[in-house]
Amino acid sequence: NNKRRAWVRERETIEKEITLLEKEQAMARHLMADPSSYEDKTNTMSLIQKQTEIERNLGTKLSRWEELCRLLGE
Repeated sequence: NNKRRAWVRERETIEKEITLLEKEQAMARHLMADPSSYEDKTNTMSLIQKQTEIERNLGTKLSRWEELCRLLGE
C-alpha cells in the first residue's frame, strides 16, 4: 500500500530528526548548566530561545511520530 509506505518513510525521517533535536537539546542544556554562559545577557537570552525552539520542535515531531505509529499499528 502506497500510503503505508509513505507513513513508514515519514516515520523514519522523523526518527532521524528527533535524534538530531535530542542532541541539540543536550548541547543546549550543557551550555545552560555552565554558569559562565550567564555572564552575557544576549547569549543567555539566545540560549533560552534556542532551548524553547528545540522543545517546541521536539514536541511536534514526537506527536507526529506517535500518530504515525498508531496509523501503522505499531
